[in-house]
Amino acid sequence: MATSTKKSWISEHVTSVAKHTMSEPAIIILAWRMAFWVVVVSLTVKFSSFPKLFKTLTPSERPRPLSGEKETQELLVRALDRVLRLDFLTFTTICWKRAAVLYRFLRLDGQPARLMVGVRKTPEGKLDGHAWVEVDGIPIAERIITGYSISLSYPPET
Repeated sequence: MATSTKKSWISEHVTSVAKHTMSEPAIIILAWRMAFWVVVVSLTVKFSSFPKLFKTLTPSERPRPLSGEKETQELLVRALDRVLRLDFLTFTTICWKRAAVLYRFLRLDGQPARLMVGVRKTPEGKLDGHAWVEVDGIPIAERIITGYSISLSYPPET
């Protein structure tokens, strides 16, 4: 990356963070918390296993909110997508990272989130995998999920 392009990219992100800090400080704090968990997710998977990751991500049971679940889901997705769009080091828009961190924050809100991983065969005969989060069986902030065979769900259905 050329020096001027690098300065432009850094300047753009610093300006964006400053703008959002002034207008939405709570979202910036949330984004920093989510950034921490993106790093935790990345390191746990690199040095451990998915079962260990799921145990680490799952907070203790919390009461389900009486209202505002949809608004909270939208806020969490918006903040997490800002973090992952940095496209720097471990901050990349990979579906399993997004799903893992979103799962944690929805569970912290008391929502009965489930992390789903599925595979399907493409028309070319290749395997395609995807991870997403569902609440009450409805995918959160996802395009239509079709044709995937669920290979893993957490927590498992009882």
